[in-house]
Amino acid sequence: MSFLFVDRDTVKNYTILFRDRAVKVAGIAVMDDSKIGLNMLKILFDVDSVEELKEMYPQAKYDAAVDETYPRVKGAKKALVEEKYVKNMVGERKPKYPDSFTLAASYLNHLECFSTISCRKAPFNSLVAEALAKPLKGCDAIITDGSQCYDNVRSYRCLWHKMKNFFNVDPFINNHTKKRSYHPGPHNHTYIKSTPSQNKNT
Repeated sequence: MSFLFVDRDTVKNYTILFRDRAVKVAGIAVMDDSKIGLNMLKILFDVDSVEELKEMYPQAKYDAAVDETYPRVKGAKKALVEEKYVKNMVGERKPKYPDSFTLAASYLNHLECFSTISCRKAPFNSLVAEALAKPLKGCDAIITDGSQCYDNVRSYRCLWHKMKNFFNVDPFINNHTKKRSYHPGPHNHTYIKSTPSQNKNT
């Protein structure tokens, strides 16, 4: 059995090379031909959209989910704590969130594969949402959360996101949860903070 050992910089360089080639072959173009994401359908199936994929596999179901998240940059959590401390000392407004980037993607549920993906430093907006939805042309349904960025691409609003937001803002539910979050301990009385998602009885 033989092994191939490579150093970290080699892996990094190969990753950058793969990214550049992927963008060249399957980049999603927007204004001035700048690329805002990757069309994974082009890489996986050599098609430009779900519409073309349907011709190849008409028996499959084509429903997509689109969402975004904001992973924090390595070391950003520690930097945020230090910055908050400094801002607090000088009486300035403290930052709420650590330094992060935007990761957005669309996923074809029944095919179990990603259809588009975008990783950018800039915040998520409607331009990115519409770019990610371009290869989804021909989908039977596109499900997203309630963000206005998805207004031009959404077929249905995600029920999980909708109910999560409902439980977070509904005053009756919040009141009810606070009353039920009191748990007497064996030796003393303690208050345990809980959320509707953690309290299965609410």
